[in-house]
Amino acid sequence: MSRIVLAWIIGVACCGLLGRKAAAAPPVRQPVAIAYLASLDRVIDDVDYILNTGGQPQIMQFVTGFISNLNDLKGIDRTKPVGLYVFMPSDFSRSNAMPDIIGFVPVTSLDELRETAKLSNLTSLEETATPNRFEFKASDKTFAIRVEDGHAFITEKSELLDIAPLDPAPLTSALAGDYDVVMQVRKDGVPKLFWDIAVIGGMSEVNKQLRALKKQTDPASQAHYKALELAQQVAMTSLNEVQSVWFGLKISREARTATLDTKLETKAGGRVAQTLAQLVEQPSALADAALLDLPGSLHLAIDLPTELRSALKENLQVVRAEKMPLENVPEPQRGAINSLLDVLGSTLDAGRMELLLQFTGEAQTGMTLVGGVHVADGASIGAALQTLLPVAGESDQVAEVTLKAGDVRGVQFSRIEGEDPKPGEERFYGGKPSLYVGTEPSTLWVLIGRPDALKEFEKLPGEPRTTRPPVKAIGQFHLHLSDWLGVLGSAEDSKTQKFTEAARKAIKDPERDGIHVQLLPEKDGLRLSLTFDEAFLNLVGSQVGK
Repeated sequence: MSRIVLAWIIGVACCGLLGRKAAAAPPVRQPVAIAYLASLDRVIDDVDYILNTGGQPQIMQFVTGFISNLNDLKGIDRTKPVGLYVFMPSDFSRSNAMPDIIGFVPVTSLDELRETAKLSNLTSLEETATPNRFEFKASDKTFAIRVEDGHAFITEKSELLDIAPLDPAPLTSALAGDYDVVMQVRKDGVPKLFWDIAVIGGMSEVNKQLRALKKQTDPASQAHYKALELAQQVAMTSLNEVQSVWFGLKISREARTATLDTKLETKAGGRVAQTLAQLVEQPSALADAALLDLPGSLHLAIDLPTELRSALKENLQVVRAEKMPLENVPEPQRGAINSLLDVLGSTLDAGRMELLLQFTGEAQTGMTLVGGVHVADGASIGAALQTLLPVAGESDQVAEVTLKAGDVRGVQFSRIEGEDPKPGEERFYGGKPSLYVGTEPSTLWVLIGRPDALKEFEKLPGEPRTTRPPVKAIGQFHLHLSDWLGVLGSAEDSKTQKFTEAARKAIKDPERDGIHVQLLPEKDGLRLSLTFDEAFLNLVGSQVGK
């Protein structure tokens, strides 16, 4: 029995010692940022593609020759990510505290890596007394290296390598398969205390304003209080659920494009992600027109959350009551203005915010700007405009107002002609432009252009089909470079003319000259995607080395 008790006491003591030892071990540091190439081979292939499409293959020959002089990078796995970790400073007590940086390189052979490191007689890779620890010596600096799990980790501060650095594979695998170059800023790398202090500091001024507004009893202060309180709740939820912000660049030979994605990554399935997904639930009234192959197009569509609708409508009511006195406005103009404000309120109440801006026509003959705004009651807006536009014609800035300037696709347009336009405007629109206004049941249309602007409008699709599936992009923008070269070429400054000439040469395929932007809600955040067609890659490649 005594032996059993003794064994039990020894076991407990050992466990206690082991527990103290484990507790004393420093925690694994998480990087606040990671930047990496998906692989050296992929990036070299990207450079080759851009230089060849840009008509400068001789520069690629220089690049391959340079790599050959580096022992063809033997000893490095050219198919895996290579990059660096950035950590918060380990010592903030110093006035010049700088982030800690550790580079990582995948290794296939230490012997071959040692040969590659011999760039000249001034550099070398030497072993140290510590296993798997090396020193890379250059002419004026020495870098510490630790080899662990198939990677060489390198830094100027040797003490950073006393603990085995994090394996890059789990941190890079999620994005390295889709992008060639990645940079990610991570919340995990910010100490919780620092994060909390930053959040509290940022919200202190908001709380101060909320306390001051809460003491007020007037409608304006109460409406402002509710709006600010809602904004604070959104900000706090977003800060709690944000995981990272990352940037990814991908160049594709097959698609002949370069895509730059920026994403705010949040908790998957969290409140932020769910709210973002609900912003584009309804079918889009103007999406068909947004997807036409035109010189330029911008489309925004948002379904406002219920809380935001209420806050905006309440603030509109306050502004209408306190900031827009209409007592001195005679009838029927006063009733028309009130009708417009009523439609704005009902549009906010419905929650659908949608805008379409398009440029149609050609740079050589003149452009037309077409704008469409979703409204709750287009008929009421049309009636109000018929009352208000004749009054606008009395302005010194307006030459003439024509209430029935043309009927296109069932839309009756009014025309407002201004005084003499600026020379640049006439050149852009191909003549003296006018403003056209018309309404459909759920859309307010505004056109700027010559009289043939109505013909350009006739080419656009009508109001939406009820069976159209939802469009999941909050916003999208499309532009074709070739359609704007005439406008750019007419500029007088030499830099714009040189750019225009280089752009003309870069457009080898008229179908590959676009810029495409999409703002997309996803299950774990919000992504902004910017895609350049091959003409822009040709333009970049042609300018390298100049």
